[in-house]
Amino acid sequence: MKGRISKVALAALFLLTSGLIVVAPAKLINNMPVPEFEGDLADWLEASESRANANVALIPDTAKRIRWYQERRNSKTRYSIVYLHGFSATRQEIAPVGAMIADALGANLFETRLAGHGQQQNALQGVRAEDWIKDAVEALSIGAIIGEQDGPDVTELRRAGRQGRIPDLARRPPTGFPGCRPDTKLDATK
Repeated sequence: MKGRISKVALAALFLLTSGLIVVAPAKLINNMPVPEFEGDLADWLEASESRANANVALIPDTAKRIRWYQERRNSKTRYSIVYLHGFSATRQEIAPVGAMIADALGANLFETRLAGHGQQQNALQGVRAEDWIKDAVEALSIGAIIGEQDGPDVTELRRAGRQGRIPDLARRPPTGFPGCRPDTKLDATK
């Protein structure tokens, strides 16, 4: 009896493992090519979002956009800030925090719209993780084009606040920054 239970358990384990191999999703592709932008970046972006809007109706004010510092189109700033919104959200999620931080730093801001987000209907339908990786690569590539350096993280904001460069910003919680909750208080003295 004991040997029979072992054989049944082994057969069940084999069938379960075989089933998982068949139903398991394919391995995530993480070697996305860096996109090449032709011509004027803002025009390219507008055309890209127009194509997206032709396929699915976007919620107003959720399209990808570059917010040029002091409206100086195609002018690099020292820093660029790239905002990647949260799951099932849009760039409006924490607006106008991104713009406030960009203004305080004199930086250009790129706010993306991840695939499947910001749609009036069928949001997230048919989207794969690779689509979001592709969007993130695109966003970071745009950030590299519109600024000379990446934007600051929380530690840099604290340092800048200690040095008196952006004291007001360093005292406000940087809502939406990794590792921070909306109620996080930044102490500019540390």
